[in-house]
Amino acid sequence: MPDEETPLNPLQVTPSRARQIRVPKTFAAMKHRNFQLYFGGQLVSVAGTWMQIIAQGWVV
Repeated sequence: MPDEETPLNPLQVTPSRARQIRVPKTFAAMKHRNFQLYFGGQLVSVAGTWMQIIAQGWVV
């Protein structure tokens, strides 16, 4: 028997395991600066397109 405490149930959460819970990898690409710049540029571009469509409908 090992000296360390081993959980009998693999789904049992121990204090050391609770700290290892990770966030889903949905935004893993945001770690990269180039993707952050691309994503920010796309947000600005889409916002500008929406403003243009609204203003064009208002004027015409």
